Amino acid sequence: MKYIRILALPLTLSLLLAACSEQNSPVVKGPEQPSVITEPTTPPVVTEPVKTVATSDLRISEISTSYFSDSAAWMEVYNGTGKAINLKDYQVRAYSSQRVAPYDDELKPRSYPLPDLMIEPGEYILIGGQGVSTFADNISKEAKQIYVHDGDWIPNWYDSGFVELTSQGATVDMVRFGDNTAQPLTPGAWKGANALPLQIGENRYGRALSRALNLTDTDTASDWTANAWLTPFGPNNIAPLAADLDLDGMPDMAEAPGMKYGALDVYALGARAGVRDLFLEIDYMPSQDQATTPLEAALDKLVKVFAARNIAVHIDTGTLYGNKYNLGGGNAVAFQACTTIEPTKEQAAGGCSEIYSIKAKNQSALRRNLFHYVLFANSQQADGKAGSSGYAEINGNDLIVTLGDFGFDGLALDDLSLNRRNLLVNFQAGTLMHELGHNLGLRHGGFENGPNYKPNYLSIMNYAYQLNGLPQTFNQKGAELPWAYNAGKVTREKLGVFNRCDLPGGPCSDNFKMDYSDGSSAVLNENALDERGGLGRGAFDIDWNFDGVIDAKPVKFDVTFDRDNSGNPKPVYTAPLRDWDDWGNLTLSFTRYWSGNNNGVTTLNATRPTSAPTAQQMHDDHADEVAVPLFDALQSDRQQTAAEQAPSAELLDFLRTVR
Repeated sequence: MKYIRILALPLTLSLLLAACSEQNSPVVKGPEQPSVITEPTTPPVVTEPVKTVATSDLRISEISTSYFSDSAAWMEVYNGTGKAINLKDYQVRAYSSQRVAPYDDELKPRSYPLPDLMIEPGEYILIGGQGVSTFADNISKEAKQIYVHDGDWIPNWYDSGFVELTSQGATVDMVRFGDNTAQPLTPGAWKGANALPLQIGENRYGRALSRALNLTDTDTASDWTANAWLTPFGPNNIAPLAADLDLDGMPDMAEAPGMKYGALDVYALGARAGVRDLFLEIDYMPSQDQATTPLEAALDKLVKVFAARNIAVHIDTGTLYGNKYNLGGGNAVAFQACTTIEPTKEQAAGGCSEIYSIKAKNQSALRRNLFHYVLFANSQQADGKAGSSGYAEINGNDLIVTLGDFGFDGLALDDLSLNRRNLLVNFQAGTLMHELGHNLGLRHGGFENGPNYKPNYLSIMNYAYQLNGLPQTFNQKGAELPWAYNAGKVTREKLGVFNRCDLPGGPCSDNFKMDYSDGSSAVLNENALDERGGLGRGAFDIDWNFDGVIDAKPVKFDVTFDRDNSGNPKPVYTAPLRDWDDWGNLTLSFTRYWSGNNNGVTTLNATRPTSAPTAQQMHDDHADEVAVPLFDALQSDRQQTAAEQAPSAELLDFLRTVR
């Protein structure tokens, strides 16, 4: 059976901001971490995998799920012999798929030689298909991940298949599953019925066939179990149907003292059963621009907002702030003027680097199943000038914050004015929360890409509030000002707002409000707006059409400020404009998804529909959809992306003139 990806939504969601800022020794202080977050006082040391299981030769210990014909499926191999073994004497044998069009399947065994690489006693390694030709082996002291191919053929399987490890023309180990009928090189190396088929589907990544914890080798199906959890680089110690009652994408049993989740001691890293845990590894590019290094106060803001919803955000910036936000991973990386997720031809020609290459060199492969990777970089523009403030995968695990050239360069942090210092903290915090929201499955309209600027969608994901901040209260006069600011210079000055620093609780203040929406706003209709009904969370007067009169009858106005491709106003009167329960629909388990579709598996609102709202329920804008390579998050670690708007001239002028 062949599954081919035909379409993937290009939703790499960046922010409206742009930047080029650096910093050497951030000293801005923020609020204390809430007590719900229990981080270790010293960075935990990554311990070696369990070495007590003895085997006579290399053993296949785990097989990943795969769905598409170019999906880069992987297998885990364990060395329990008590001595180092060179992989060059071994081959992987399996059915194959093409990694390029026409993505054909080859239903006959093909052998793939393995590289000259020593596997130490007690070591686990991952071997997978090189789904994209630029993927390079990730070899480090603590983890080895290698890719194989034969021209454009790569080993692959779906719900059925087989994987065989061979040496000198004989079978070393084999697993056969589903309805596959392939025979081992050595007769009798597989006996009887097959192991259970793998669970496959667009939202069923992150599952496995797991060998018993003691690596029993009877060459039969009894050695293998279908498992809802991956345990890469570590023992298969998680029960096949282990519960995740706190819905954070980790089995609760792994969040206990003495347990491992793959190779990670997640309890030592701060994870606790009963709390939704979210891990971020943050690398940064120190420079003369303060914005390219995360400020402690900005990180504090993010942690505080999530903690109020019983989500513990565990941040790792390495030694940047001593033991605080130090889980032993985050670090400074070399400054580059331009960095993005997947550079366009123009960006690549201009010398822009990509986040995946930087991540491969700086994040341990042991963390790929758990940590989001965050990079504070300079700009996404080839010339290093201000552009989009961020960029993120949708339902993925990678994002960048690019606030370089936003007016924070050339000055020490202590020399910034109070307004500028607050702007830097709030822009960093707001951008990070916005881009992280995309990783967690949120779009600019919550469940939809557009229209943007919905006044009743009270979320940091909304362009109306991402830079301006949310209203301090939602049911009183003045709550409309952050939204109304986007109506243009003449309109906002009529309201007494001459720049963003005039917004109550705006980006120049120390009480800048960030949040995701809870979905409680009333529905709005641009064809019939009630000027006495407020934003949808309590009644107060809003002059929706800015004519200076609060009309008794409903008015018609384009409150989402629709524009054509040239940026000129092009009103579209949308009904309805819907809010969205962001908090109830976060997708914390990025390993489950290839496509960015949120089917509710790891969300709080399990009773919500499993499909997207219908055309009658939403205003959709998928006109820019293109096919992009998407694979298993652990093996190839790439998800769909789509660029966002550049910052407005008004914003850049404000940033360079604010005092």
